[in-house]
Amino acid sequence: MRQFDSERLQAGISAFGGVVMHQVFYKYDIGGWQVADAEACASCEYYDVHSRDEFDSDYAAAARAVACLEMAKL
Repeated sequence: MRQFDSERLQAGISAFGGVVMHQVFYKYDIGGWQVADAEACASCEYYDVHSRDEFDSDYAAAARAVACLEMAKL
């Protein structure tokens, strides 16, 4: 499991050496997963179920945000 901030995500994209064909972000809250933008996901924190005894108020069981990228080498 790796957690990326915007700089690390960009570094991964650059290291790939191709282009981002499609990118979408999802943010988790009490209502479930919603499409979001990078800015809305910037403050999200991972909930580690193995290091805590109780859930937070949003009942997250792990990630609170994910970035899905389709990338291609041209």
